[in-house]
Amino acid sequence: MSKFEVGDLVKGLPESNKYGITNENMTKGVVREVTANGIVVKVLEHKCGENGKFEVDPDVFEKIGHLEPFDREKFLELLKESKAKAAEYLSGADLSGADLSGADLRRADLSGADLSGSQGLLDAINYMEANFERTDDGYIVYKSFNENYSAPEAWKIEPRSIIEETVNCDRTTECGCGINVAPLEWVRRNGCKQPYKLLIRWEWLPGVVVPYNTDGKIRCSKAQILEAVE
Repeated sequence: MSKFEVGDLVKGLPESNKYGITNENMTKGVVREVTANGIVVKVLEHKCGENGKFEVDPDVFEKIGHLEPFDREKFLELLKESKAKAAEYLSGADLSGADLSGADLRRADLSGADLSGSQGLLDAINYMEANFERTDDGYIVYKSFNENYSAPEAWKIEPRSIIEETVNCDRTTECGCGINVAPLEWVRRNGCKQPYKLLIRWEWLPGVVVPYNTDGKIRCSKAQILEAVE
């Protein structure tokens, strides 16, 4: 029987240095699964900024705590004080089965959260239908180029051009790689100089990611540029 259970917080002992990531530099991880061969640990804090989920030997790790069960009232009180405190609380709470309806999850780090059975999370289908125009060919979205980041050299910024990018499929990551797009109002509100109108075709929808804690943006793996918008 394992000395750990799901939800335990752990850190690496000196003996864990046999691993490349889940070693002494991992100052906090959470046990996501107990297997016949060991435990599956999700990295939460790492001195070198590493992350990931790995099956490891439980004997080379030390328990440092356990995820706190989600307390909705406590969360709402912290949210009144500041979004930062509420976000910090979420990152260290057990969110399985939690009622998150009405929660402002923008900038909350949910990368280590177990969201199974949670209620009130943003539904991707409903968000797309409520915020983007539907056409016979797909969804209309908007984007500017070469503002905060330079566009990939392979992209041709011109009408009818199809652009592609590897997309971060993790919905708990607010801003990740991919073609980041948004409603036109969001693009203009954020001071983007030249918005472009793009089309995400229906057959490309599997490459669309709507973050749980989106500030308005979504991202996709493929889209077609239609025209510049005045």
